[in-house]
Amino acid sequence: MKELNKKLDDLDILVPETKEIFIRRYQLMKLIEVYGPIGRRNLSSKSNLSERQVRNDADFLKDKGILNYLSEGMVISDKGIELLEILEELANHYYGFSHLRKVIIEELGIKDIVIVDSHNHDFSATLNYMGLEGAKLLSKSLQPGDVIGLTGGTSIQSLVDGYTNKCRKSKDTIIVPARGGLGQSTKYQANTLVENLAKKLDAQYMHLYTPDFLSSESIKYLKEEPNIKKTIETIEKINTLVFGIGKADVMAERRDLSKKQYDEIMSAGAVSEAFGCYFNSKGEIVHEISTIGISLQHFKKLERLIAIAGGKDKAEAVVSISNINKNLVLVTDFECAGEIIKILRR
Repeated sequence: MKELNKKLDDLDILVPETKEIFIRRYQLMKLIEVYGPIGRRNLSSKSNLSERQVRNDADFLKDKGILNYLSEGMVISDKGIELLEILEELANHYYGFSHLRKVIIEELGIKDIVIVDSHNHDFSATLNYMGLEGAKLLSKSLQPGDVIGLTGGTSIQSLVDGYTNKCRKSKDTIIVPARGGLGQSTKYQANTLVENLAKKLDAQYMHLYTPDFLSSESIKYLKEEPNIKKTIETIEKINTLVFGIGKADVMAERRDLSKKQYDEIMSAGAVSEAFGCYFNSKGEIVHEISTIGISLQHFKKLERLIAIAGGKDKAEAVVSISNINKNLVLVTDFECAGEIIKILRR
């Protein structure tokens, strides 16, 4: 890797325009991959390039068979998708992501991290990038007989949306909600996302029609209900978990906890939440509530974990959760990655 970086640095000295052209065309390819079919005007707006520059680069890429022109707009070709994967390491070097990735993997001790560009400070666009990369990771990890657990939230919705026809399908897979509903819009509920992803994979799926936050008595009663019992038994067989990382304060508010409970949780130093447990920055439990879904003990044993979390405000929660299971593969953005480094250095 060091040798490659040295060669690229030497190339920049001799042909400085190489970096500029590469980054510009690579970014256009990524935008077309995420948003295609997309027209030139829309692509010009998203890339902050003139329509003339977009047209010139797009015509070049089309002539090379990297993208196709359709009546609806430009789309990336199969050759283009393969090329993006081949060029990822080079792009990471030019973006400065390679060093960040190395430091975070070493200091957090997690399995891997994928860093995407924080797109023009537009987090909705960044989320689309993260979702696409998360979908690729899930597609590559699929094995016959997998039981995949999904949590709800906008991050996981971005992954489901990013799962395209180019990704692998698996009829032998079962997809289940990893936890009950959290009262948010049905669009982001685990049940909805499970069903949508299952359709894309041609996989089997199950629903869990219960709230996430319940009393111990209610959970005990619901576990005896035949349909819920069957889903819970399947949840206990999850071998791949795809989840978003929640901030403690946000999740406490989403559960409509009393002010007393909220204050107790925050004063105990909680920075993250997962599976009914609130954790401090070291990944230690500071508060626990009754929930229905995957247990913390199950989470700790999993060997395949894909987490999606971006933005500076998620960095502390990411560090916290990464202390619980080192098999984590994190998909994040440049701003969150930079903030993680600052936290680690503190």
